[in-house]
Amino acid sequence: MRTMFLGITSFLMLATIYLIFMWVPTEQNLGISQRIFYIHVPLGWIGMISIFVVGIASILHLKTRKDGWDAVAYSAAEVGLIFASLI
Repeated sequence: MRTMFLGITSFLMLATIYLIFMWVPTEQNLGISQRIFYIHVPLGWIGMISIFVVGIASILHLKTRKDGWDAVAYSAAEVGLIFASLI
């Protein structure tokens, strides 16, 4: 199952990169530099949303003392760190 998802994800990423550099027209004022927005804006959003998930899950962990919320916060922190550092 993981191999199948890896294959699908790899294909979709290659298709996205192809579409960004070959299909999308070049913007008149910014030129080719506008294509960086197709990568960096989603990375920024995912990084910021995961940091909000860390905060909410941490508050819920402190209120309920359930370890599940701590696991969610820990996982979201890992994802947020990776995506925020890719910006």
